[in-house]
Amino acid sequence: MSGPNTKFHKTPANFEERFEMAPNNEIEATQSHWLRQAKADLLQRDPVDAVNDAEALVVFAQKRLAALLPEDSN
Repeated sequence: MSGPNTKFHKTPANFEERFEMAPNNEIEATQSHWLRQAKADLLQRDPVDAVNDAEALVVFAQKRLAALLPEDSN
């Protein structure tokens, strides 16, 4: 008779392994190549640095969008 844990799969030790094993992971085929590559690259980086850079990119993109959109005529 086998022990209680033998019917379960080995739990991956790190996030990257768990992420790749997820049935519907966050790297979707319908996303742009740029975004898929950025997500894959993010897995190789320090998570704190990655979040800081992502937040800076959001601010940059928002400012760019605001500069490109016409001002309200109110």
